Amino acid sequence: MKQRKRRFSAAGIAISISLFLCSSLYGADPDEIWRGLGKLSGEERQKSLAAAAKAEGKVVFYANISADHLEVLRQDFEKRYSGIKLEMWRGSGERTSNRILTETRAGKFDADVVGPGNEHFPALMKAGLVGRYSSPERASYSDSHKDRDGYWTSYVYNLAVIAYNTKLVSAAEAPRTYEDFLNPKWKGNFAIDMEPDRAVMGWLKTWGEEKTERFLRALIKNDPVVRKGHTLLT
Repeated sequence: MKQRKRRFSAAGIAISISLFLCSSLYGADPDEIWRGLGKLSGEERQKSLAAAAKAEGKVVFYANISADHLEVLRQDFEKRYSGIKLEMWRGSGERTSNRILTETRAGKFDADVVGPGNEHFPALMKAGLVGRYSSPERASYSDSHKDRDGYWTSYVYNLAVIAYNTKLVSAAEAPRTYEDFLNPKWKGNFAIDMEPDRAVMGWLKTWGEEKTERFLRALIKNDPVVRKGHTLLT
């Protein structure tokens, strides 16, 4: 299972998906299959993966992607790979990760490829549910968009932004930076998600750990309204 970012490539995702079909079809150790695939040319690799996927007839994809994007992916995938159905289930990153862990405990692990969101990926790696696959396409991605050992490659961007109610706040008054929320005038009058993972990761990347912790401690003192889910917040 792997994640991709940056390019939403149906063909690329098909390669990573089909790999797991090879594993179940041939009954070999995944690492052994990946090493074998690595010795093939691009064309030979593609033929091998497509043949294994067609033998099973379907691919199961769990992801934290919008429904309209998933439908575009499904249509393109099934057009490219005749005879292989793409079955999809979508949910938040947390729900996707929890579903995978729950199914595994119940002895029913249906997903061939998953995209739960970066913040939930380590839990799947720790549970031993993520396999390595060094796709040739990884060479096109910068180091910040893939892990060094081949367990995941990012496939989509999510932007964390500040939004405000234009009926209550004028453009001149609107916060320009995250630090603006430390102003006492916003006390109790702004909201934050219960799990602001992407924002926190952005702060850590930009500010570092010490400043991020200092900011969050100050932010809490300004009484943000905590809600679960970006859709609800919006």
